[in-house]
Amino acid sequence: MDRRKIDRRTRASSEVYIPDIEEILHILQKHKKMILVLTFIPSLLGFIYLVVKPDVYKATASVLLEERDLTLASFPDILPSTKFDNLTVPTQVKVITSTRLIHETIENLGLHENKNGEIDEGGKAPVHDKGRYEILSNFEENLRITPQAKSRVIEISFQSRDPVLAAKIANTHTKQYVFSQVQAKKEDAKELNEWVSKQIGALKTENLIKSQAGQQFRAQNGMVLGKNSQELVYQQISDIATQLIPIETRELDLLARREVLEASGEDGNSHALIEVVESKLIQDLKSRASIAAQNLQSLRGAHGENHPDIVAAKKELTQVKSDINREVDNIKNSISNELATVTKQKELLENKLVNIQKHADQLREKQITLQSLELEEAASRKVLDNFLGRAEEIKSQIDFTKADVRIVSLADVPVKPAGSGKFLTMIIIVIFSGLFALGVVFLRISMDAGIESAADVKRLLNLRLIGILPQTKTPLSLVLNKKRSDYLEEIKRIYIQISAKKELKTILITSAVPD
Repeated sequence: MDRRKIDRRTRASSEVYIPDIEEILHILQKHKKMILVLTFIPSLLGFIYLVVKPDVYKATASVLLEERDLTLASFPDILPSTKFDNLTVPTQVKVITSTRLIHETIENLGLHENKNGEIDEGGKAPVHDKGRYEILSNFEENLRITPQAKSRVIEISFQSRDPVLAAKIANTHTKQYVFSQVQAKKEDAKELNEWVSKQIGALKTENLIKSQAGQQFRAQNGMVLGKNSQELVYQQISDIATQLIPIETRELDLLARREVLEASGEDGNSHALIEVVESKLIQDLKSRASIAAQNLQSLRGAHGENHPDIVAAKKELTQVKSDINREVDNIKNSISNELATVTKQKELLENKLVNIQKHADQLREKQITLQSLELEEAASRKVLDNFLGRAEEIKSQIDFTKADVRIVSLADVPVKPAGSGKFLTMIIIVIFSGLFALGVVFLRISMDAGIESAADVKRLLNLRLIGILPQTKTPLSLVLNKKRSDYLEEIKRIYIQISAKKELKTILITSAVPD
């Protein structure tokens, strides 16, 4: 029967066996050669690797993400403002490691792979697909992007055997990233500027069409503008109303004076009129009449009524009075004629005002349509002015565009190699090799659950051990030669133990090898 099957069955039915310190030391002592070999081989390989492995230098630059968006308040839907959130840093990490940005850095520095498969500068960047893929893969393997926790700082690192080249590539890639941010913003601004320019051209055409429509509507309906952009018809109404006020005042004055003349004609007091009083001719005539009356009075005292001088004086006085009355009548006729003229002028102006008001009433309905056209034109002009202002603002922002990222620090040339020291690394390799060796040994012991000692027989089978044959390569020759040996003595001892068993009926002998 297979002893491993018996042992597993026996152990399954018992408690978990935990070896004590003595057994552990026995196991270590028994398998010390295996432990030493399994520890030595990985340690030797690690030592060789550390000796052969070249030093790698790591240069690190850092950038700070900021919020400097292209601010155009009039176009929030066209160019929305990008705010900093939880996705900003991961997004920018992807941008820094993008293929396009890496290719730009490679082309700027003229990076290529040397004969040892390492990145080197001073040459010409590969143009064929295989070479570009190889240099790109090598670049990505040595590029490290590390966001700093709970901050907007991102570290950009590059590893190379050449410390100067590592710093140069890290700084160039960082500057290229910042430059790409500026270029991206300028491209956005240029695209927006092109769109705004197209809109301005369309708005100018639209504004011209609306302006022509308003002018055409005015021409078709006789709606002429006067001073201060006021409709001419309303200006005419205002002018006529302004002219009527002094005419009506003059008419009232002439009517009053005519009434005074008519009233004075009845009582003979017409000479009290201001026109008569202020008339120089009448005053001269009155002076002549006074002189003629005085002369007539003096002649009457000296001569009779029929005296020729008196008759001549009477004729002179009568003539002067007739001239005065004639002049007064002329003044009355002048007032009447002027009154008739003013009245006629008033009637003409009133008739003209009525006609203009009728025309204004007719234009009032059309004025609503005209105002609608003018409002559309004003709105179009306002939008056009707004776009013209925004176009100037965009042009200024194109010239002064800044990136949303700022370089915090550029990489210095590293002095020490990256990673832990070789001595510390070797110690770690030895420790892990020893643990690996111990693990292999204990795994082998746990998988090989057979009986290996007299104690295992008693502990696992709960039976008394009859004897143990010592290990030998020629057991048969030792028995046939009948020479004294440990092997032959142990066989005799087993024979004696078996012979002492009276209840023994059958002896089964088996072998691990044929024959």
